[in-house]
Amino acid sequence: MKEILEVFSDLHNRYLDENILHTSDGRDVEPFFESAVRFVIWYENRPAIAPDERITTMFLGDIFHRPRENGFVNGLVSRLMFAVQKRSNGGQVYVLQGNHDYSKRDTSALNCLPPLGVIVIDTPRLLELPDHFTVLCLPYIYPKSKVPVEVDYDFFPSIREVYSNPNALATFTGPFARRETTKDIFLFEHLFGHVGDETCGQFAQDCDLSWFPGEKTLGHIHKRVSKNVLGSTLITRRDEAGKKSYFKSWSRADGWQEHLLPTFLDFAKVPYGTEPKSSDGETVWINDLIDCPDPDAALAEYREKWPDVHFGEADKVPDKITLVDGMPSSVNGEETTPVLMEQFMLENQVTDKVKAIMRRTLKV
Repeated sequence: MKEILEVFSDLHNRYLDENILHTSDGRDVEPFFESAVRFVIWYENRPAIAPDERITTMFLGDIFHRPRENGFVNGLVSRLMFAVQKRSNGGQVYVLQGNHDYSKRDTSALNCLPPLGVIVIDTPRLLELPDHFTVLCLPYIYPKSKVPVEVDYDFFPSIREVYSNPNALATFTGPFARRETTKDIFLFEHLFGHVGDETCGQFAQDCDLSWFPGEKTLGHIHKRVSKNVLGSTLITRRDEAGKKSYFKSWSRADGWQEHLLPTFLDFAKVPYGTEPKSSDGETVWINDLIDCPDPDAALAEYREKWPDVHFGEADKVPDKITLVDGMPSSVNGEETTPVLMEQFMLENQVTDKVKAIMRRTLKV
């Protein structure tokens, strides 16, 4: 039997009023649920595997967008899990807990998965997969959360404190590394996590995993900011527009391989006066109108003319000072970057702590 491991990252399945196509009261339309349905259909239509193959599947967290989801989302996730199990030829399905999957105050959307035969990983643990492929799994845990296992402390201190320290992690998993001369010998081959590590930059780093020298595959960070980050399976935000999405597979014979996914959803910037993009057989398009003399009037005009097209935001004609290549290096004698940054922090009510980090990072 050839054992294959497949790894998918963040999905953020959700169903909100904004998913409804073109509401009468003019609300923005963002069809994320439709794109998730397309992903499930794509999975259901994948070619069958050979009789002598078996697939183990790992989801790296944020299966759900909110800890309390409704029947539309739970039904779609259940449909996906049935499709994964049907194609697996008896392989197990695992889901790491993501920060969007649960909250300390409410509950966990992942509670619907164990009855379906899916194993939810909500505490750090070593996991031995088929072909003796041993992995360390690091789910997302909010600071001060009550952990469902008996450890030295009742409440989880923080991801940074525990995951950055192998000895602290051993509290959950048991000893998994030893010092031998100058080389660390780890009792696992790979690390999966729903965290940002030291390669993700100052703003996205949750912990320091540099103590493990081997390969890592991380969810949580949607863009592929480092070799350790897989990136989200679906585009879920405007700042991800145009990105490519991948999943990974592994076997003893073939090692790690990356596979390009279809673009199930994307954003298009449409200059006012030009034709928007209609959703096609592969991609659901959300059209953001730009350079509009009157944004509200532009949205109303486009929605009336193209009732079956998804529209998102509309922006007015940009001011003279814009973030484009070749913009002046100073405005009224001041450097451009500090001026725009201070304006951004004021308009977005950035906290003093984050302001200090931004100023220190940009050295302004």
